Amino acid sequence: MQLDNERFSSHLKSIRKEKAYTQERMAQLLNVSRESILHYEKGTSLPPLDILVRYCTIASESLEYLVFGEKAPDNFRLNHYVSRLSKDSQKLLMAFLESLTTPIP
Repeated sequence: MQLDNERFSSHLKSIRKEKAYTQERMAQLLNVSRESILHYEKGTSLPPLDILVRYCTIASESLEYLVFGEKAPDNFRLNHYVSRLSKDSQKLLMAFLESLTTPIP
């Protein structure tokens, strides 16, 4: 499974618009700069794992649906488990997920 960056960034923007939030308001909710939101929605940078988890909370979506566009079974909500990890474990998991999205030459 690979990350479709265009679909992903578009999905982040649609979450914000569905909630009728400005980029500034979304930035406040996620505790990031408005410029960060702009980059996430343009696809020029990826949010760190802790920000992805906050997006999931705002959108009431699972992490795998947010990132890959695939619904998880009702009894499996990855973001619930990720949010319980230490910051170091979250960083390791993010590095692992990013490695999955890197094309093999």
